[in-house]
Amino acid sequence: KIYAQCYAAIANRMGDMDRLRCVDLGSWTMDVLSVRERIPMDKDAYTYELGLITAIERIKKDALPKLKCEIPEDDIVDVIRGKQSNVNADFIPFIEKGLQQYRKWIKQYAEEVEAKLREIKVDLLHENIVYVGGGACVMKRFGRTQGRNIQYVTDVKANAIGYRYLADNLG
Repeated sequence: KIYAQCYAAIANRMGDMDRLRCVDLGSWTMDVLSVRERIPMDKDAYTYELGLITAIERIKKDALPKLKCEIPEDDIVDVIRGKQSNVNADFIPFIEKGLQQYRKWIKQYAEEVEAKLREIKVDLLHENIVYVGGGACVMKRFGRTQGRNIQYVTDVKANAIGYRYLADNLG
């Protein structure tokens, strides 16, 4: 069986939600998948070129000449998530400076995601929305629409865990 990556990320996390929209925000794309009665609706799946990579790559590029090394993407993502404890202390000022410059862009990115969802008739106030992928933490911090109907899967192992769950339970 083949399942969409974003479906795997939520397969074991749907709880009592029979209907939802899974929004996978990756480096290069935003994928939207409808789930009805816990079944992914492949005919109601969309991919848009709306990714996060631009801001991350810009921070890495700006810091490279001064640090003489490239800041790992994971460190930048940890700072975005507010988890700086594992990040090299020398990197943090460069990441923070880059994020200050790009915070406006990141907020704009969150607004663009929500605008695209509204454009394709996703009801952000009433539908169950589950954000997954690297952009889930951005939406959690910067998305304007908040509520009990919106969830965030920020575990980087969510897809792997979900594929194991699907293999074990739906084989």
